[in-house]
Amino acid sequence: MRAPVSPRAPQRRPWLRALWRRVLLGRGVPRLRLLWVRLREWSGDAAYDIYVARARGGEVLDRKTFYLDSLRSRYERPNRCC
Repeated sequence: MRAPVSPRAPQRRPWLRALWRRVLLGRGVPRLRLLWVRLREWSGDAAYDIYVARARGGEVLDRKTFYLDSLRSRYERPNRCC
């Protein structure tokens, strides 16, 4: 005799499995990668990478100096808030 199935038993979700399969194996990966790149650009996390990519043969600052220079340029002038 089979055990009774609990009403709280996990249900199978084939649509979820298909979605993950499409994301991981199909077109979803490049889209997720593009989303991640755009999110890093928007947040400023990729600022140094963009700086290095655009530096053409000139002297490139190291990551720490670039960060300190960007902070100094951001806060050396008073803001227009108050």
